[in-house]
Amino acid sequence: MFAEGFRIREDPFVKRGAASRWFDGEGGAVAPAALIEDGVLTMWLLNASAARQLGLEPNGHATSGHGGPPGIGASNLFVKPGAEDLPSLMKTAGKGSSSPTCSRRR
Repeated sequence: MFAEGFRIREDPFVKRGAASRWFDGEGGAVAPAALIEDGVLTMWLLNASAARQLGLEPNGHATSGHGGPPGIGASNLFVKPGAEDLPSLMKTAGKGSSSPTCSRRR
């Protein structure tokens, strides 16, 4: 799904984190997890309904709704930095787009 080396981690236990929680919207257990590892999706975000439809187990990603059924969401997400620093990335970025339609004047 993403470039090789790209990683996204989730940690619901970050102290004072905006999306920190001890359990999900259905009362299920939550845990830190790698969602994207080396550019590959490693797990689905599931509430009880989605898990049942897929024949899987819920994994702590249910959100509680206001008057509606539980949804699906993540807690505190972190994109792991790559090996290059900002100046190196800016140097290799070029002009931003190689598409001829983006560079034409209108």
